[in-house]
Amino acid sequence: KAASPSTEVIILTGHATLGSAIEAANTGAFSYLQKPYEVEELLLHVRNALEKKRAAEELVAEKEMFENIVRGIGAGLSLLDSEARLIWANDILQEWLGPIERLKGQPCHRIYNMKDPERECAVHRVLRSGRIEQGEVFVYDGEGGRRYFQLTAAPVKDRTGRIVQIVELTQDVTERKMMEENLKRKLDELERLNRLMVGRELRMEELRREVQELKQRIEELEARQTEQTKQTG
Repeated sequence: KAASPSTEVIILTGHATLGSAIEAANTGAFSYLQKPYEVEELLLHVRNALEKKRAAEELVAEKEMFENIVRGIGAGLSLLDSEARLIWANDILQEWLGPIERLKGQPCHRIYNMKDPERECAVHRVLRSGRIEQGEVFVYDGEGGRRYFQLTAAPVKDRTGRIVQIVELTQDVTERKMMEENLKRKLDELERLNRLMVGRELRMEELRREVQELKQRIEELEARQTEQTKQTG
């Protein structure tokens, strides 16, 4: 077992004792048969051991597939308990917000420094509504800038319908938000020019072109993020 943990071991002995049976179980033996034994009984133990080994291999394969999906979605993914405290976060979210050792056990509103959790926090709203909720937050990046996130939280319920956990998808929408702010500034500037009736047709045409380019890029980003959310779901 030390050399090959996935190998199942069946002990066959002509000197069975309670102590040796306990020792065999404690060291990882699958089963323990006393000689003499029936061949059919041994074959049954072998079949059961093979079934256990097959189930364990399938579980490992499913875990690897899940981990590959989590790494490949390009977004933050986290799991929170029914009191909105973080249980687990994937590598991307830890890159954005900090190591799991610091985040684990923290309520979501504290992680994102929300002033009004009941209104701002998608997880809190899920706990109230019992359905998927969305929201947007920002955090300071340590260099004086802001990083904006779009949060999508979904409930995980038991058979009675009680929420036991919440899965939250976090997408970085900083580029989109910065372009929206830039668009607003240019629209304000365009409005001022129109209001003051400044006859600068060249600047106005340039602003219109920049506004159209920003609108198009925002639409492309929103379409890409919507498709990513659908694929993750």
